Amino acid sequence: MKNSNQILILLTGTVNVNNKHFTVLADYEQRKKNYLDTIQFYLAHYHFPIVFVENSGEDLSMYFTEAIQNKRIEILFFDGNNYPAEIGKGLGEMKCIEFAINNSTFITSENFIFKITGRYKIANFPSFINMVLTHPSVELIADLTNNFRFSSAAIFGFKAFFAKKYLFKNRDLINDSRGFYFEHALAKAVLEAIGDQVDFHIFKYYPKIEAISGTTGKPYKKSFLYLLPRRFKYWLRYLIVIR
Repeated sequence: MKNSNQILILLTGTVNVNNKHFTVLADYEQRKKNYLDTIQFYLAHYHFPIVFVENSGEDLSMYFTEAIQNKRIEILFFDGNNYPAEIGKGLGEMKCIEFAINNSTFITSENFIFKITGRYKIANFPSFINMVLTHPSVELIADLTNNFRFSSAAIFGFKAFFAKKYLFKNRDLINDSRGFYFEHALAKAVLEAIGDQVDFHIFKYYPKIEAISGTTGKPYKKSFLYLLPRRFKYWLRYLIVIR
């Protein structure tokens, strides 16, 4: 069966975190290096178009001149991080996605967009790609947890209409200091979309993230003993939900 979804990678970034709450990894040069390394990783390993959007006004296009000329990547940046620090980084994430959807020349209604946090290398990303290739009608892939009240933002997949119709309207609810994170806004949007019978698939695979957590400042765990039970849990949950 031919797949009508055209996969696109959307990487979100904030080089200058501007003292946002719940952000331990705040060093400007370290964050910048992380973004440059991760962008190079996706350029080197995947042929899909890439959009990188940065919300603190940092233009990284000078580092990717050839890739830009070859239409491999689109670099977007805007001044969208000047809001009260106590609201936290989640609002900045929402602003990144909104800016990309509204301003990218790459993104179309046909794209299946994998939003990935811009410092994160998803080592098992091919498994997520395969979910789209083997389910041509899929419109939304997300990792609902915590009794469906939370959905991981490290990676999720969607068609542009999902963001416009369901996600963006939750923007003003995000306030990390009040315990409502981007992940809660995403879960709320996902549940509403499911209720409207949007073609949804829960994660079949546990994301293997290679990065330093911006929230904790610690590397994501990736030992075999740590990952094995989580991989089994995700596989079993998928079989139960998608059957």
